[in-house]
Amino acid sequence: MIGVYDYTVVLTYLSTCSGLLGIIFTMTEVGHPYCGTLFLMISGLLDGFDGKVARTKQNRTDLEKRFGIQIDSLSDLICFGILPATIGIAQLRVNGRLPELSLTDKQIPNNMGLIVLLISIAVFYVLSALIRLAYFNSTTEERAEEAKIKGKEYFTGMPVTVAALVFPLTLVVHWFVRADLTMFYFWVLFIMSLLFVGNFKVPKPNIKQFIGVFIVGLVEFIAVIFILFFSYETKLGRVILRPLISKPISDFSGFLLDSKISKALIRPFAKNNNIKLEDYILDDIGSFNDFFCRRIKPELRPVDLEANHLITPCDGLLKVIPIKNGQVFPVKQSIFTINDLLKDKELADSFEGGYCLVYRLCVNHYHRYSYFETGKKSQDVVIPGVYHTVRPIALEAGPVFVQNARQYTVIDTEKFGSCVQMEVGAMLVGRIVNEQASSGEVTRGEEKGHFEYGGSTIIVLVPPGKATIDSSLLEASAKGEETPVVLGQQIGTTIS
Repeated sequence: MIGVYDYTVVLTYLSTCSGLLGIIFTMTEVGHPYCGTLFLMISGLLDGFDGKVARTKQNRTDLEKRFGIQIDSLSDLICFGILPATIGIAQLRVNGRLPELSLTDKQIPNNMGLIVLLISIAVFYVLSALIRLAYFNSTTEERAEEAKIKGKEYFTGMPVTVAALVFPLTLVVHWFVRADLTMFYFWVLFIMSLLFVGNFKVPKPNIKQFIGVFIVGLVEFIAVIFILFFSYETKLGRVILRPLISKPISDFSGFLLDSKISKALIRPFAKNNNIKLEDYILDDIGSFNDFFCRRIKPELRPVDLEANHLITPCDGLLKVIPIKNGQVFPVKQSIFTINDLLKDKELADSFEGGYCLVYRLCVNHYHRYSYFETGKKSQDVVIPGVYHTVRPIALEAGPVFVQNARQYTVIDTEKFGSCVQMEVGAMLVGRIVNEQASSGEVTRGEEKGHFEYGGSTIIVLVPPGKATIDSSLLEASAKGEETPVVLGQQIGTTIS
């Protein structure tokens, strides 16, 4: 049997399989362009190690060396040439831009010229990748001699493996913007095509730089895209989602983030999320979770103590929704009922005509929270559940708040009546940590507890006729917009 099958080419074969799976899942109905992008990232990670692994075998024959070079280039053509072009074409299909044509069609679609142009760009991209890889193989000896003279290796033209970082990044932008960026993707395809065949030198990165970039990129991609869009908006993703939202997975994530080794994540996390370390008290930080639930310097979160003011219990993105017929109708999100939220019909009925205040905390927010008002609290009610993410894509897909694990307490207040303050867990949040589970007196601004790693939500229910909410908040919420707020900030007043 011809070919080489030892460990020196195993990663290359796995990378090729990943690229082929990406093409298959991208072009079939069970998948989505994001599925292909995940496999593109995996291929890039495998490709980053294959050369180093191959060179560990000191007695490779000339045939094995030449075979390794050729099989690596052919694999790169599939993974970083054909797959990115396929992802672009799949986006045309998903966004409804690719018409379904048959031989019996007599009328040419209006956008046929644009479709031909975009497909031509995809073909040009694959051709450029092919030319670049052939040139790379043809100049192997010349580059080796040049490296001996200059003491450093260079690429001529942009390496095709850069596609494993560039194209996932464009789709991350697409997910955050939530707009059709198909044209942008094809512009990137075109620019990358020119860079592949450009006559310029690119320093070859060392393996530590390469591995570091890919690991960070892969982790962020999985968190932002695979778990979110792929999991909630594709058939295959919804099957995979089930174990990801279970409590054992969240508990295991919490275990890892409690370990000392997780401290290595702190500085990259703070930098990526623009967290100002000087704003926080960072004594005795022994793990990433310690950092995540860090305490902010008290003077940076002054609490409004005016008795007639309604304040926020946390940092976050606020949406205020009126409660009508026992239901909450948030714009751009799934409807949920107060009864399903509380699992207590009598208590739920007491909020008919009142307000539901939803504070969504992202990973960059301060994750300690306080009591929003002075009063007497009840025993905490704990409702077990799963751990969906609380990002907008999940909130649009289903009634996440009534499915996730949550805790709440009823607070009898003088100014706002009997209110509910609830904490809702989220994906990778294994623990909601409340300081006082039993009943007793509490004070506005007094710390109630904190969330461990992940996004999360706090919900405050205010009964009817008790509060007037700031008009700008109501107007923004009516448009489906969230308003940034911080702990202790005034958002309304009592009704005398």
